[in-house]
Amino acid sequence: MRKKLDQEYIEKELGRVGAELKEDITVYLIGGGAMALQGMKDATKDIDIVVINNQDFQSLIKTLKKSNYSDIEEMEPEYKELGAKKILENEEGCRFDIFNQQVVDKLIFSDSMQNRSKALRTKDKLQIEITSPEDIFLFKSVAGRTTDIEDMNTLIQSGLDFQTIAEEIETQANLLDEELFITHIGESLNKLQKKHKTTTPLSDILEDRITSIYNQLEILTKLNGETNIDKLKKNTGMSQEKLEKALNSLEENSNVEIEGKKVKETKEKKL
Repeated sequence: MRKKLDQEYIEKELGRVGAELKEDITVYLIGGGAMALQGMKDATKDIDIVVINNQDFQSLIKTLKKSNYSDIEEMEPEYKELGAKKILENEEGCRFDIFNQQVVDKLIFSDSMQNRSKALRTKDKLQIEITSPEDIFLFKSVAGRTTDIEDMNTLIQSGLDFQTIAEEIETQANLLDEELFITHIGESLNKLQKKHKTTTPLSDILEDRITSIYNQLEILTKLNGETNIDKLKKNTGMSQEKLEKALNSLEENSNVEIEGKKVKETKEKKL
């Protein structure tokens, strides 16, 4: 079992990185490490960091390797799914998960996220920013691991602005030009409700949107290239209203072409 990293240990390792850096860089702490440094949890298994340009990414990797961190050769499945661009670990089991602009292969570290982040401190050439609790909650909800659900519950107790989270979800949909990630948020909110009997305003805000996405996915599954609207209605069991709404969304997003009663999948865009 890997070492649990408490606030003191995280501070020490970040200090070592800052002392070794040859140029100024800014890093954003986004996960359990950010929560530990704010006293929201006792310890974490890894230090999740986002950088926002390739120069900072390469500089951080180079410095960590000089500080006796090495690449992980065998990675657990849940870490592969997170999509970190680089995962490095030292002999004590301290692990840095480093993301370059995009997090968990689903969200982009947006300008609004950067603006909501707060400067924690500077350690020599390392400027450390703490991501807002709202954005940490959003990242956790997309990752959806058991530990993430626990952290989501903890973050709720700190008092979150769910309107800010809802607005960031809209920002992400525009940046990514897709909405599928919203279903992952819905799944995590369901897990949160089942495990902790905790509900949030996000469930109501996203309910219709998630239903629409699942309807669109079902249509694409049953479409199988090309079919007609009457056959789709029979195969999906959707009402005429739901079917038309889902088809309109798919057509607007260039996923299908509709001519009369014929429906054809284009595969030009992701959902």
